[in-house]
Amino acid sequence: MDLFLLRMHQRQIAHQCHTSLQAAEQIKNGLISGNQEILWAGVQNLLTATANIAKAAWGSAGKLTDERRVLRESLSIGDESPIANVDLRNHLEHYDERLDRWFRTSQHRNHADYMIGPPAMISGVEPTDVFRHFDPNSGDVIFWGEHYNLSQLVEAVTTLLPIAEAQASLPHWSSGDMAPGPI
Repeated sequence: MDLFLLRMHQRQIAHQCHTSLQAAEQIKNGLISGNQEILWAGVQNLLTATANIAKAAWGSAGKLTDERRVLRESLSIGDESPIANVDLRNHLEHYDERLDRWFRTSQHRNHADYMIGPPAMISGVEPTDVFRHFDPNSGDVIFWGEHYNLSQLVEAVTTLLPIAEAQASLPHWSSGDMAPGPI
């Protein structure tokens, strides 16, 4: 990967880390105030920003995994990073499709959504009837029975931010090249 392009990707990832952490604060504020609209907006913002990091690091749908390996290595992002998993973001981004599928396939058509509390707060509902459920004790968002831990995601972004900022601030030319600007 060209060094200049590498620095631009690193800078973009640093920006998305900042956006992710601001979204995490939004989630906390929603919890503290009891405002679920703020909380869920924060969840969506966090997932969008971290998906942007994943797209930079692996390409959309992993199409640039090999080409972006140097970028991931420069930022110490492993393939096992929670940042790599964009499934929950996809559920929320394509909510309309999930709703249509649910309507076609749900046996009882129970619809539980925008819930905040422990998973046991609701019973007698099929996992695929539960759309957005946030467990503040574990940091999990549950969608159709799948658990996604936001705390691990925020921790990964918190670790990544100083690395991305440090890498993005390095020169974008090789030592053999003359530095740009006046001599």
